[in-house]
Amino acid sequence: MSRYEDFFQEEQKKVQTRKEVASKIMNYWKADLQKAISLNMTIEDKVSYLMSTGVARKIMAIYGMKEKVLKETLENYIKTPNDEWLYNKILNLSESHTIKTELEKLRKPLTDVIPKKVLDFLPKKLVVDVDPQGQILEIYSRYANKDKNIGVKIEKQKAFIYVKNKFEDLLHKGLVSRDNRIKMMSLIIAVMYDTGIRPGDMETGLSYTSIETQGPETEDEKKPKPARELVDTFGAISLEPEHFKVLNGITNLAFYGKSGVFNKAQISSTLLNKVIKDVIVDFADEVNTGKPLFSVDGVPFNAGQLQNFFTGLLKTAGMEDISGHSMTDLRKLKSSTVLHKVLVESKKDLEEKLLKIENVFSKKAYTTIATIIAEHIEKAVEKAEVALNHTSMNMTINSYINPQILLDFFSRSGDISDNFGDLLLSDGTLKFNVQEFVLNASQSRFADNGGWESVIESGESLGLPEQSEFAKEFGYMGRRYAATKKKRVVIDRIEGKKAICYMGRTLIELPLSFLPLGVKEGMTVEFIMDLKNTSTKDVKNKINQLTINDNASVYSI
Repeated sequence: MSRYEDFFQEEQKKVQTRKEVASKIMNYWKADLQKAISLNMTIEDKVSYLMSTGVARKIMAIYGMKEKVLKETLENYIKTPNDEWLYNKILNLSESHTIKTELEKLRKPLTDVIPKKVLDFLPKKLVVDVDPQGQILEIYSRYANKDKNIGVKIEKQKAFIYVKNKFEDLLHKGLVSRDNRIKMMSLIIAVMYDTGIRPGDMETGLSYTSIETQGPETEDEKKPKPARELVDTFGAISLEPEHFKVLNGITNLAFYGKSGVFNKAQISSTLLNKVIKDVIVDFADEVNTGKPLFSVDGVPFNAGQLQNFFTGLLKTAGMEDISGHSMTDLRKLKSSTVLHKVLVESKKDLEEKLLKIENVFSKKAYTTIATIIAEHIEKAVEKAEVALNHTSMNMTINSYINPQILLDFFSRSGDISDNFGDLLLSDGTLKFNVQEFVLNASQSRFADNGGWESVIESGESLGLPEQSEFAKEFGYMGRRYAATKKKRVVIDRIEGKKAICYMGRTLIELPLSFLPLGVKEGMTVEFIMDLKNTSTKDVKNKINQLTINDNASVYSI
């Protein structure tokens, strides 16, 4: 993790150097600024005078400041002269420009591959290092707080995955412990682990929250602004009995959290639901009104005690280095697992949309596919946002979600790894291939419908040469789901990179890469098909999507 601290020091030094340059530039401008203020001119003329100076031109050239923006800044300065205000304005511009230009260079491997509309769902300061083949070497952030570097978060999640099962076993034992202190602390940690809510502290907080007011009766009236009300805020440590509602064995949480945001969560663990219900029943027999539910003899725990208990669990579970790990890691883990789960479960929805696209090799199709994928990711991120009760999607994207999930999704062209742990521990490839998204969707559909395959494995049975690598791969997918019905395809003619074939009396087009290497006109190839679920028309339509405009690059022999 010292690597990220080195980055931070390097970045701070670079920003400071650029600020010193900006400071010198401003000192050169001082005489012109004072002269402009003293001139007997209109504000517009004074601004024009300053805009004509070499310093103004340099500021626009070096920092990319637009002429209109600089004019507005100088107009405000002339109206209310304040050298410190103007200096800070230019110094801040220097810092933001430095960060922007440096990030553009560092993020080039990422921005060259991922479309802009999809890139928006990855952290703005994310950097991905790759080898010449595109294999991902490292994922981290630049120009970010050294303690909040994405690389640090990823390393912590990887370390947790190794001890996850043991950690859960220890937590379950704690929930049924006869030691009430261990039981209550285990309950608090378990609630955070299950729901992703913040830990908070033993004392409740106070924050303003927006309360919706009654809307206008007519369209002419303006809707009143939401009323602001001061409310008590809570975290897992300070939750009270009224925040829990147990219905049919399921616990629902509802309370005001940080910044007055109304939090909702539902506990999924069967054991945790049972223990919470028992604790609520026991609590009702005691005189503890207005006190935290998870306490011992009415005395709540503080954040320091819970943090020590949490890291103690990690160490006992086998984590060698617990430094830097905190309870808030559970919140980031929750957002990432929710995003992963949604992408896995909604895979079929994406495939349905992709299979409706015509001519997948065209520029228009590329844009359409990228848009569909972006919308698909947005819905998944929204669910992660709701799970954490965030007020903005940007917060979820930039501070909570592990970008490895989306990079794995892109690398596998939508066929995301089912196992979250395996995903974290694999490197993957940095790529985004729209045609492969459609191909994976097509293969998945054929698999669901019983499958079809070429029965030729080596080509020897028909005296044909060996298949291309793509044909082998396609054949393997087919063999996994093959049915028992055969269908013959006769090669009528070969036109460029396409083969015009007869399937019965129906003409279909196939990319040559789907057929054995060296296939010639007049030859026959047998396919195994489930005729109940896969019609000849379906085969023709889906394969034609891969055939049109075949440019002899991705799918050709």
